[in-house]
Amino acid sequence: MKSSVTLKDVAKKAGVGVGTASRVLNNEANVSQDKIERVLKVVNELDYKPNTLARNLRKQSTRTIGVIIQNVSNPFYSSILRGLQVEMVGKDYSFILSDLHSQEDSIQESIDTLVDKRVDALVFLGSCIDEKKLKQISKNKVPAVAISTAILTENFDIYKDFCSITIDNKKASYEAVNYLLKLGHTKIGFISGVEDDQNTTIPRTIGFKKALIDAKVSINENWIMNAGCSYKSGYEAMKQFLDSNIEALPTAIFCICDLTAMGATKALVEKGLSVPKDISIMGFDGIENAFYHNPSITTVEQPRYEMGQIGMQLLFNMLNKTPIVNHHMILDYKVIIGNSTAKRQR
Repeated sequence: MKSSVTLKDVAKKAGVGVGTASRVLNNEANVSQDKIERVLKVVNELDYKPNTLARNLRKQSTRTIGVIIQNVSNPFYSSILRGLQVEMVGKDYSFILSDLHSQEDSIQESIDTLVDKRVDALVFLGSCIDEKKLKQISKNKVPAVAISTAILTENFDIYKDFCSITIDNKKASYEAVNYLLKLGHTKIGFISGVEDDQNTTIPRTIGFKKALIDAKVSINENWIMNAGCSYKSGYEAMKQFLDSNIEALPTAIFCICDLTAMGATKALVEKGLSVPKDISIMGFDGIENAFYHNPSITTVEQPRYEMGQIGMQLLFNMLNKTPIVNHHMILDYKVIIGNSTAKRQR
């Protein structure tokens, strides 16, 4: 059949009004069974395709969810996205993805762009949300959920259409370093993230230092290096460690994320050193790549898939005006032992 069939054509052939045909297609009440069957029969005969976008716009809904992601190339976010997507199955929603490319100052622009596109809701993956951004989201009446994203205000409870899901990064880092201490390591370095990053660098640095202080182990500031969360940053940071003074290397290094840990391991192997015999390496996040790396990376595993599932469930609750008991959730994590760590050898 021709592709230009309209709702008016369907209504005319079915012998009903356009309003009645519209109610049938939108599953609305007050339509007799006879009329429903007639309209649906004609829809099949004429191969009528409703203009979903136009219909949603009339309802003040685009059935789209804007996802603002800190760095789409980082595999940390892939499981979160899968969790989000599985909860969307059968709900006739789609994503619009906005990649910040790790540029913190572009988040405001991303919010503006997605709001202009009339998304029904927003998801933040990574980065930071401050009071100004919360007010902007609230002003536009866009429900939002922040996953693994720093919330830089103590007033977020007043925003009822805003939820967050994360782990306790300070505590998780503390436990990670404590694991290295239990292996006998007292010379522990830290390849950290981008300086002043309040989402991961600052809380994980606090946890790192607190673990050493509580164990009465001295903190060597020369063994703390700001790098970033990527293979390249970990690789280059470790090369700087090696080039500075190989005799003064720590026996274990905690890394801001698994990608950094894998890059650091590559630099060590290229230098002829063994992981973990010469230096133990510990990561953070629990990405799949870390498990298959050689050696497999000891890491802090975050429940990323679950984060995505819960995040989308919270969004749909907000969209459907369903009461939410807990707007701000802190999920559990676990230390996964790989082959990149061992008892202190030197």
